Amino acid sequence: MISLLNCDRATMWVLTSDKSKLWSMVQPANARRGAALMRLEVPISPSSILGSAVLNGEPINLPDVYEDPRFDQKYDKQTGYRTRSMLSMPLIDMKTEDVVGCLQVLNKQDAMGQPEGQSFDDTDLHLAKSFASIVAVGIEQAKFNQASDSAVGMAIKAENKR
Repeated sequence: MISLLNCDRATMWVLTSDKSKLWSMVQPANARRGAALMRLEVPISPSSILGSAVLNGEPINLPDVYEDPRFDQKYDKQTGYRTRSMLSMPLIDMKTEDVVGCLQVLNKQDAMGQPEGQSFDDTDLHLAKSFASIVAVGIEQAKFNQASDSAVGMAIKAENKR
């Protein structure tokens, strides 16, 4: 995704089971390779960028996140990262049309890898939407496999009790 959209970072946020938050595991900005990941959570709320994308089921493309009142700078402070541009794309289950998460890409870069003054364009938006569709299918398949494994486990336990 990073090379596809020529950006600095990409994060997949997944809806919690109670559907009140999105969560993801991210690496701090200056961490060494293999360093521990940190869990971040964002409430599903119109006052957050990700929450707005999820609630509306529509992408949000921001050339400068610091100009948007929904951007919470605490995440940059917490991770040591400096967000400039952001594209947030809801992950939508095509069967149910339910939002299952959100794909977030940060800091569009120019050909030299510089993020200053760069923003995501319509081509990036279409590519991210296509990628998000594939990811949403993968999330739903994983949930199905987990449910199947659980059902098989329950059937085995029931059989063993006979």
